[in-house]
Amino acid sequence: KNVMEMEQLIGAADSEPRFDKCRFKKTMVVELVSQIRTLQFHVMCMVRRSEWPQTGEGGIVKMLSEMGSFKNVKEDLTDTIKATKDLTTKVVRYDGFVPMEEDELGPVINRGDLGRLTGVDELMKEFQTKRKELFKDKESTLDEDIVSRVCVVAEMMERIKMDLRGLLQISVANL
Repeated sequence: KNVMEMEQLIGAADSEPRFDKCRFKKTMVVELVSQIRTLQFHVMCMVRRSEWPQTGEGGIVKMLSEMGSFKNVKEDLTDTIKATKDLTTKVVRYDGFVPMEEDELGPVINRGDLGRLTGVDELMKEFQTKRKELFKDKESTLDEDIVSRVCVVAEMMERIKMDLRGLLQISVANL
């Protein structure tokens, strides 16, 4: 719903006399919508690859969430999602004529860990050690193989983190 509302602002952004105001910058809105669409695509891919009958209800993500090292991955993703939402919302809603003050943006502006998903390597190592306990080795197609599905889910988690970083970069560039 919010993405469609943003798309509706694009036409008005071209003719808005207050073009210096962030809310009406056509380029920013177009970039944000594009980045959000990419984020949605990666989430959809992760969810679809996570569906696997042998892991039970909740799929691969639920299976991974039961591993000890998943806590760091989940915490990093949820913190980044919240920080991205907060910062992007502040930038889009900003209605002033002067640039925003840095202290209005919150601590995310000073985070140096946005380039990599924390804990995903440890999670994959833990999965590798538990894989033989959880699943009997048998020949299967690439589509049915648990390892390939887990790798896709992990890759999509990392891409989601990078998409969130992209949203933050677009927001910061338009302060």
